[in-house]
Amino acid sequence: AHSAVDGQQLWKLEVAPIGSITGGQLSADGKTLVLKTDTDGGRAIVVRDQKVVSTIPSPADVALPTPDGRFVAITHERRLMWFTDAGQLLWQFTGDEFLRNPTISHDGQRLAVCSELGTLTTLASTGEVLADHDLRSLATMKFLQDGDLLAATWTGNLMRFQAGVRVTWLHHYVPFPVRIRSNNEPKQPGERDIQFQFGPLPDNRIWMGWPLTKVVPTTRMTDW
Repeated sequence: AHSAVDGQQLWKLEVAPIGSITGGQLSADGKTLVLKTDTDGGRAIVVRDQKVVSTIPSPADVALPTPDGRFVAITHERRLMWFTDAGQLLWQFTGDEFLRNPTISHDGQRLAVCSELGTLTTLASTGEVLADHDLRSLATMKFLQDGDLLAATWTGNLMRFQAGVRVTWLHHYVPFPVRIRSNNEPKQPGERDIQFQFGPLPDNRIWMGWPLTKVVPTTRMTDW
C-alpha cells in the first residue's frame, strides 16, 4: 500500500507464494480488501489490518466485499457465490448465462447481477431470489442510497427498480437528436421518421423497445 499524498510505501504483504494479483475491491468502510489471484487456478484473498484474513478457493471474475467487509460476493461464469469474510460458502446461485456486473446495496442486504442474456436478478443476502427481470440485453447496475436500483443496458434503456424489485420508471436513450413535429409539418433535410410505442408496465416486465415511459434524445455519453 502507498500513500495517496506522496506515493511512499506504507506497508507490503505477500498474499500467496505463487501467481499474480489480477484485481481487487475495497469495502466501502475502507477496512477490507478482497484480491483476485490466479494462484492454483484462482483464489480470492481477504485482507484486513495488513493481514490475510482468509483465502477463498474459487476463481473469480468479480470478487466484491459488502460495505462492512463481513461478506464477499464472487461471480465466476454462471455462478454467484456468497462467502463470509472467513471464507465459508453460505450459498450459491446459478444464472442462465455468464453473470456480469454484480452490485451490493449500501446496507449489504441485497445484491443484483445481470447475465449476458439480459436477465437481471435481485437477491437477498440470505440467497433468496427477490426478482427476475428480462432486460433483453446486458446491463450495468448500481444501488442508490435509498435502496433503489438503477440499471442501464447497452441498447439504451435506463430504468429504476424500487428496492431492486419493482420497476418504477424506464427511459430510453437514442444516439441521435430527436425532434417531434406536428402531422402537417414537413421534414427537414436529412430527417427520418422513427416510431416508438408507449404504454404501462404490464406485470413489471420489460420488453425490448416496449413499454417506454419517456424517449430522451442524446448525442454524447456524458448526457447520461
